[in-house]
Amino acid sequence: MFGHWLWILIPAGIVLTVLAGYLYQQIGEARDTVRCPPIGQMIDVDGRKLHMIRKGNGGPTVVIENGAGGSSFLWWGHQDKLAELTTVITYDRAGLGW
Repeated sequence: MFGHWLWILIPAGIVLTVLAGYLYQQIGEARDTVRCPPIGQMIDVDGRKLHMIRKGNGGPTVVIENGAGGSSFLWWGHQDKLAELTTVITYDRAGLGW
């Protein structure tokens, strides 16, 4: 007779576990946003928020494209040097960095 209840309890337990994980992730992301605000700015590209850092003045503008899962911080030193000559932009691809 107890086996009959397992068909209800196991799926309910799975749903509650997934819901708890989702809520935990959302709370963590909200806390991180307050604790570690992005350097630079967040821009909206087709409904997605991308992190961008712009330094320097003048043209032509240099856009640094990150590869191999890197973030814009890998280029921080290079961006500072190039910013002495022109405008330099680095950004984080969706899902990386901020």
